[in-house]
Amino acid sequence: MNERLTRALINSTYKGASFASKLRRSKETPFFCIVTPVFDPALTAIKTLIADLQDQTFADFKHVLISNGRSPKIANLINKINKKDQRFIYDEITQEKILTSVDLLKNLGKRREFSLKKYIARRYLFFDADLKIIDKHFFAKLFVADKVSKKDVILSRIKYQNSILPKYPIKFGTIDMANFSFSRKIV
Repeated sequence: MNERLTRALINSTYKGASFASKLRRSKETPFFCIVTPVFDPALTAIKTLIADLQDQTFADFKHVLISNGRSPKIANLINKINKKDQRFIYDEITQEKILTSVDLLKNLGKRREFSLKKYIARRYLFFDADLKIIDKHFFAKLFVADKVSKKDVILSRIKYQNSILPKYPIKFGTIDMANFSFSRKIV
């Protein structure tokens, strides 16, 4: 299907996705699993991200906040939220010392891999703690894009302040994982 036609179909049908979200939420496996590596200094950013996620019109998701060792402030926040909204889960892996940026990248990869193995969903997204979700219909549009395109990897683009993000061509080192969602099939 051509890109323009696909985009038009997504934009014309995403409003019905919030209804589909309500139907799907009764199912055991969520449609989306969002994985966010966290640590206590990111507490303020996490609160903003959670508010953005709770504002989404498509609500069939699970948000896994995964820590390198114990993050008590974030654990307390998520456990409190989880009592009312079970979509938000705090988890952790065994703490590793992080001395270099290479160690950090390896640890982020381990946390993401741990979450992919433990939490089952139709599609996955990696969000950093400081991500700002601009469009409250983002998940609804992504849900429709999944149904229309049937692709295992979907690249998301958004218009923000008259710019299309991400900018192309993407240069090595500038790919933001938040721009991609991928299916369980390729996990």
